[in-house]
Amino acid sequence: MAMKSKGSTPIDGDYHEAEYISIYVSDPVTVQDGTGTFTRYKVATETTFPEYKKGPNFFVYRRYKQFVMLSDHLKERLAANPRNLKFGDVPDLPGNTVGSLFNIGNSRYEAEFLETRRKGLEEFINVVAKHNAFRFEPAVHNFLQNDDFTQPL
Repeated sequence: MAMKSKGSTPIDGDYHEAEYISIYVSDPVTVQDGTGTFTRYKVATETTFPEYKKGPNFFVYRRYKQFVMLSDHLKERLAANPRNLKFGDVPDLPGNTVGSLFNIGNSRYEAEFLETRRKGLEEFINVVAKHNAFRFEPAVHNFLQNDDFTQPL
């Protein structure tokens, strides 16, 4: 139904869906390849943000070190443009355990550790994707959309 205010013409179809983005980190899988053992996570995105060209629903697989790479890149970008700090700093990534830092046992592949890390990664990437400056950062778009994320840009 068209709305009409005093002295104006009707406005049809002026409603726009609210923009949103939700990112889910799930399905940790421990993988062994020629480089060693690591865990990868499914990173699924639901969004109406026009910056994402893959559509409203898509996913990629990421390793923890790729989250670290993105975080480091965003910290560099923020240092180069400190006025964006008014929108917030780069959030912290979940840390390692003492055992995982020194490669003692298999602590970083235990279910409890993987679940804690998964939750932390999910919180990190959601804060980043909703950050007023990082939302438009090509490295974030690349991280969430491109299967091959070896460099932020």
